[in-house]
This record gives sequence, structure tokens and C-alpha cells, in this order.
Amino acid sequence: MKNFIAELLIKLAKKEEETKELLIQIRTLEVIVTGLLQSLDKEQKLKLIGSIEVTLESLSHSASIDGYDSYELNKNLARLLLIQNC
Repeated sequence: MKNFIAELLIKLAKKEEETKELLIQIRTLEVIVTGLLQSLDKEQKLKLIGSIEVTLESLSHSASIDGYDSYELNKNLARLLLIQNC
């Protein structure tokens, strides 16, 4: 039983490390996207936002996108795009 618990703890630690690595990758991508958006002029930003909205509309007919909640996807995109409008 102790071995089983020890193995579970090891697996949990590995998953936690993988999660940390994914979070770092996500934050890095957010910085990159923010930088790219900041380099666009207002017309280009509006065109990009329009394109994103069309894509989201086509995806919104399904409850999830590759296992992810479309509401969460919309919320995160809005957060990134609102940063650019400030």
C-alpha cells in the first residue's frame, strides 16, 4: 500500500510539473500575442478582431472545442483583445 501511495505521489508531482510548464508556455504566448497586437495599427486590429469573431461564431455552434469550453475560450480572447484597446 505504501508503494502504491508513493507511486501516486510521484505521478502527481510529475503532473504538477507538467502543468507549471504549460502555464509558462501559455504566459509566453500571451506576451508574444500582446506584442504582435501592439504592433498592428487600428485598422489591422479591427480586421483581426472581425476575423476572430467570425471564427468564434462558426465554432460556437458546438458545446466544446477540442474538449474546451467555448465560453472560456471567448473569455480569454476578450481579455487579450481588451488589453490592446486600453
